[in-house]
Amino acid sequence: MKKIVVPKLKNIKVGNEVLDIDYLLNSEFEDVREASEQLPAAIAWLGFHRGYSYERLVITEQEWNETEARVYFELRNGGFIEKGYGDKMTEEALKKAVLLDQSVSQAAAEYASAKRWLEVYNSVIEAIIAKLDLVRTSEATRRRLIEVPPDVLEKSATPPTTRHT
Repeated sequence: MKKIVVPKLKNIKVGNEVLDIDYLLNSEFEDVREASEQLPAAIAWLGFHRGYSYERLVITEQEWNETEARVYFELRNGGFIEKGYGDKMTEEALKKAVLLDQSVSQAAAEYASAKRWLEVYNSVIEAIIAKLDLVRTSEATRRRLIEVPPDVLEKSATPPTTRHT
């Protein structure tokens, strides 16, 4: 089977704290206890920061709306002609001129960045939960193999035969 090589995942850094995503998702946890200590803690840390990310998304959306409104009224009150957008200021032309303003573009970029980080947190949390589920399933399978003698497993895997007379 062909092995798919995934590039090393970048760490997530918030302030002075760093979370090594590549380690968490690519480690071979031999013992479910190790995974059960590390992975839920990482999920909680990411969830905490996801909350701040969501808050930032809401704030940047409001700032973007306010910036558009401010530019709209500046253009409506004489700025349209001053900036050289023409002599005929229609509502459609005014809306397009708002989008050309650098402060509106900057506010949109801040919103996009906030949205991207929220997606990063959501995706990483989902991936770590999946990793934890896989480790738990593997551990349960391993324990089953240890606890049940191989001859019993073979018998339970073989369908019963019926005799026809």
